[in-house]
Amino acid sequence: MVEKWYKGYKSKDKPSELAKQISKKVQEHSLSNYIPLLRIEKGAKANKWYYFFLAIVSEKKGEIPEAIIKSKLLELPSFKIKADRSDPPFTTEQIKDMSNKGYDIEDFIELIPYETTNSKKFDDPFNLLSSNGNTGVEEDPQKYQYLLYWLSNVGKGTWESFKKTCQVLELYEPKRVLRRLKILGHLENYGGGQKWAIIPTTLVEIAHNKYILCGQRNEKLVNILQQLVNVQLIEQTLNSAADCIAIEIADLMVIKSIQDDLDIKINFRQNLSQRLAETLPNIDEFNLSLGHLQGIVPSIYQWQKFNNNYFVDCPIPQETGLYQMSNTIGFIRTVFYDSITNTYYQGDWYGLRFLDLFYRHDKLIASYDNDKLRLAIPAQQRWPEIYEKILVLASGLLPTYTNSWLIYENISYHLAQQMTTKLQIDMQEIKTNV
Repeated sequence: MVEKWYKGYKSKDKPSELAKQISKKVQEHSLSNYIPLLRIEKGAKANKWYYFFLAIVSEKKGEIPEAIIKSKLLELPSFKIKADRSDPPFTTEQIKDMSNKGYDIEDFIELIPYETTNSKKFDDPFNLLSSNGNTGVEEDPQKYQYLLYWLSNVGKGTWESFKKTCQVLELYEPKRVLRRLKILGHLENYGGGQKWAIIPTTLVEIAHNKYILCGQRNEKLVNILQQLVNVQLIEQTLNSAADCIAIEIADLMVIKSIQDDLDIKINFRQNLSQRLAETLPNIDEFNLSLGHLQGIVPSIYQWQKFNNNYFVDCPIPQETGLYQMSNTIGFIRTVFYDSITNTYYQGDWYGLRFLDLFYRHDKLIASYDNDKLRLAIPAQQRWPEIYEKILVLASGLLPTYTNSWLIYENISYHLAQQMTTKLQIDMQEIKTNV
């Protein structure tokens, strides 16, 4: 049984700098599954004592995972003074009234570096013999199933309601949870990311007579499908989302009878990934699909530019690239700056990072296994959300992580070629040994 608890400390450091320092270590040592959250005392200010609490996920409350110990994170000067001399494990209930809502791991990701492709040796992504498999803490898929049922019942809501529901279900990284639900085709968000809506019940064709269930559902629908058609429940990698529901249907009249019995409409989408791929822009036009930040006065912010491995201090942006803008009250935002149009773009982290790689002329690569219909991309080059969604909808499965590569299943050669061409990626074919 995995438990989440808090380790408490006292500090006089600038709160935003403390968050940066911790987030850097978390990413450097791939600790996001063990350290999902940082909570800082309300009203915390630099040069005055305040409390902060590090969320830790482990099999036993009070037990520090080996990965955290090896990282030497807790040996940093910021962790020198304990919140209590006896150093007890704290619960959410004990600290929630005195601390803020917390920095979740997506906020960490926007603060931290990654390795450049120039210094990284990429192994064969399909050679499972040399793989350590997926890394991270395996989660409880039942929680994600409950979440999807709740979303289906409510239909739509605000980002705050989504976060609170994740908190009740003890799903600790709501931004990641939301992103997975989006690329799996279950929901969309709108209103500048402040609202969400469930996708109507949809069967997406992934092969001849084979479909995946996307969007709205309830337990009754799933039970009836299991009684009337061949249903396969496929676990997502690390159980990080509700099981994929794959359905084999030879006679679509069965679905019509289910619709009549339950008084619901079930949509069908054939060849969805291919059709969506045809509508997406090429990478040199991708920034046009992003939101613009209007009315920015650069001189009132501190700036950092993404430079190889790190965000480093810089003057007001002059060159095209990925930047962080911040101020003295803790506001931080990651943006992509286009120097030609003098435009600041906002979007998902992976999308902005990919744009930066493209404009820095980093070598963008992918590997394709034609025998098993699998596409692999380096995790450090993860695609923007709207492109990755097409890969995920081809199978209904989130990617697996092997040898620093993300592996996507059931990708036809035509789709792989079309997508990599749009993104100007060098795709190589690899023959598997296993």
